[in-house]
Amino acid sequence: MVMKKNMIRHLRIKHPSSFDEMEATRKATTFAGVIKEQNKQSEKRCWTKKYCRRAGDMMFACVICGVVLRMPDGLFSNMKRHIKSKHPDVYKSESEIAKKTLLESLTKECY
Repeated sequence: MVMKKNMIRHLRIKHPSSFDEMEATRKATTFAGVIKEQNKQSEKRCWTKKYCRRAGDMMFACVICGVVLRMPDGLFSNMKRHIKSKHPDVYKSESEIAKKTLLESLTKECY
């Protein structure tokens, strides 16, 4: 998985323990020479898709509360931000699941 500099900086500052785990895993993977390129399709998946439905051209509705947000196709950051601010319990549980899945996939690459 290739991460952008902004994401790396965010993880290092806001989530230091997760960043340390990911960094240790990355170093072990690099050292072992077993780096595998992740499937492009899996990179495109996002948990926010479960919580929105199309409501028009570039418009998506939150299935939890019905609020309609303007979003370009394939970019779900507005919905993620909406869920984070209006439905924090959902955001927290989905974020934890996503983090665990990412750590598991990185760990599998090491062994």
